[in-house]
Amino acid sequence: MGRTEGRGALIAAVTTPLGFFALVALVLDGVLMGLAASDSLSIWVPLGVLALLIVAVFVIVLYRPEALGDPSQMRPMRVSLSFPHEPIEIQLDDDQCWLIVRSLGGKTADPVRPSLVFGQGGWVCYLSGVKPTDSIRLELREKSGRSWRINPFAPYETTVTAVAAGSQGSGI
Repeated sequence: MGRTEGRGALIAAVTTPLGFFALVALVLDGVLMGLAASDSLSIWVPLGVLALLIVAVFVIVLYRPEALGDPSQMRPMRVSLSFPHEPIEIQLDDDQCWLIVRSLGGKTADPVRPSLVFGQGGWVCYLSGVKPTDSIRLELREKSGRSWRINPFAPYETTVTAVAAGSQGSGI
């Protein structure tokens, strides 16, 4: 492996908070071990610092595991909503639209209002705080009272299709 490949691998490893934390821990511990080898420090200092860093990572993983994840994965996922009509004809009522998330274990969370935006290509829903294994369902209502349903889909879907749900209640 060449020098540039090694640097590329090193940079790729520190793109996450956990990778950066590990790199800093290794460099710090290496410097302290070097000082301990030259009799400037006791050998217990680098070992104590390493133990402290391991405990710190354990505590962070225990209480805030998302803090060590890839920040790019924390951005909301963008899902385009496809309707059988022209997007401009669909006038969704934000107060009457619901997003229902069901976990892999089958537990359904309370419905929440989705983040809906009408953009250049039509309606878009932004999903945040969902896991890749979750199942998402949307119940949408227009200002005219017309209802739409988007059957359960995985969060990584990029385009989903709405089907008419009838003019009766949303059935949430």
